[in-house]
Amino acid sequence: MTVAAAAVGPVAGATAGAAPDPAAALNAAAGAFPVSPGASVSPGASVSPGASAEGGSSAAQGASARDASAARPIPGTDAAIQRWFLDNGAVKVRFNDALLQAERAVASGDVTGCQQLDAAARALSAPLPALERLSPAGQKLAATMRTPLSTFAAAATACLAKDFAAAQVALDSGVVQQADAQETVDEILDGDL
Repeated sequence: MTVAAAAVGPVAGATAGAAPDPAAALNAAAGAFPVSPGASVSPGASVSPGASAEGGSSAAQGASARDASAARPIPGTDAAIQRWFLDNGAVKVRFNDALLQAERAVASGDVTGCQQLDAAARALSAPLPALERLSPAGQKLAATMRTPLSTFAAAATACLAKDFAAAQVALDSGVVQQADAQETVDEILDGDL
């Protein structure tokens, strides 16, 4: 398929009087137009903003998609969400420390090692309502974080009741849930969910 190169002005690395490299000109357009692998570029032609290599969408559709994405900021760039994560970073570190201690305590049958996990899970859950109030993305983030925290709280409760087998199962489940939650949090922050 042939795609016309956009007229974009001087291309980085081009010398005066030299013929412009059509592929470099297309790349200089910052990826605004999808190009299929193996597509060839016709020098000197122009590309309309809504066009694709497949010849599909109109300029109006491209403009409305850009307007919609511009109206929705990426949650990870939201100053209030960033502040929430910064303000709660120390609580998260204490939680991680308590989680490691609880894993050792459950393995050795030590009830006292689980007390900090219970307190740390509650401390990390406490600021979630503030995150929810920030935005719809904050609501998604808080909901995502809640599941593993409640599983870790259940592990602490089982450990404190000396039910170390149930505590181990809950810890193992919580670790898997936490990994899944972290992936989801990253996608929410990136604006992918």
